Amino acid sequence: MTIHTARIDEDVADLRRRLDEANRERDEAVKERDRLQRRLAYLRAQVRFAVDEMKTGQVDYARRRLDRRSFP
Repeated sequence: MTIHTARIDEDVADLRRRLDEANRERDEAVKERDRLQRRLAYLRAQVRFAVDEMKTGQVDYARRRLDRRSFP
């Protein structure tokens, strides 16, 4: 039985490429998750402000806050 070092080197190189690609995809997913968490925090704050405005009778301000483009 002969061990072909060239084939092993190719396999190692292929595995390294796949690992690099998986790491890049993970990094992109983490960035997207962080972006969505920031967006969610912003939207929660907007809703909290709008509720506070409604409680104090400032319904028009609350409505305008929630009608802004940044709030889907």
